This record gives sequence, structure tokens and C-alpha cells, in this order.
Amino acid sequence: MNQLYRSLTLTGGLAAALAGRIDGVRPPPAAAPHAVSAPVPSLGTSTTTLSVSGCDFTVTYTWSGFKGKAATATFGLYERKGTLDMSFNLMNIPDQPGKGGTVTHTFKLTAGATGGRTIVGRGSLVDSRNYQQVSGTSSTSSPVNSTCG
Repeated sequence: MNQLYRSLTLTGGLAAALAGRIDGVRPPPAAAPHAVSAPVPSLGTSTTTLSVSGCDFTVTYTWSGFKGKAATATFGLYERKGTLDMSFNLMNIPDQPGKGGTVTHTFKLTAGATGGRTIVGRGSLVDSRNYQQVSGTSSTSSPVNSTCG
């Protein structure tokens, strides 16, 4: 009788486990996925343009839709070497609002100073508290070939 009782108990436990029950208790049903999701935060945008007249290079950096106050707008001229952009003439304008703005500056270079190079304008916002670039604020203009330096 003792052997029969053990066999029935083991068989009952196995049947309960296969049915999704442990010790005769069913687990709670899986939660249904929520139909409503949290809204996706809007992303900011930025653009940098570069216009050239002779050896005068005007960089305009425009941004909108970012959070924060008192950011520093950093923008200027970069020489493109392969996959790297190396700065050689920059402007920093502090106390800019993250929600939006436009800064512009004309850099005057010397004619015939180089044998030729590719120049781009770049801009971004930097957090004035920790000097780190604000995520998503960087933008680059179309490249221009020049012998100015």
C-alpha cells in the first residue's frame, strides 16, 4: 500500500506540473500587453550651413527642440582629412537656450595659403555646466574645396 500511495503521488505531481500547476495551484495568467504606450519625446534638430565669397567663409548654425538653458553654441571651420574633421577656426557663444536659436560668423581666411583642402562648417551645443556636447545637436555643412587658409 505504501508503494502504491507513492506512485499515485508522483503521478499526480507530474500531471499537475504538466498542467502548469505546482502543489495543485495554478500560476497567475500572463499579463496582457498594454494597448497604450508612452508618447515618444520629440527630438531636436540642427543644421549648419557654409557659404563662401572669395576667402570669406560664413558659418550659420541653427537648432531647435532641445532642453536646457545656458548652453554654449560652438561652431566653425573644419578641414576634412579622410574621415576626420579637424577644427582650425572656432567660435563659442555662451548663454544660448536649448529650445532654439541661430548663430553666425564670417571667418576671413588668406587667399592662396594652402595647396588645396576640403572645408566644412560644423556646429553643436555644449552644456556649460560640464562642457559635454548636448546629444543630437551636432550638424555638418556640405564640403567646399578651397585654397584659402
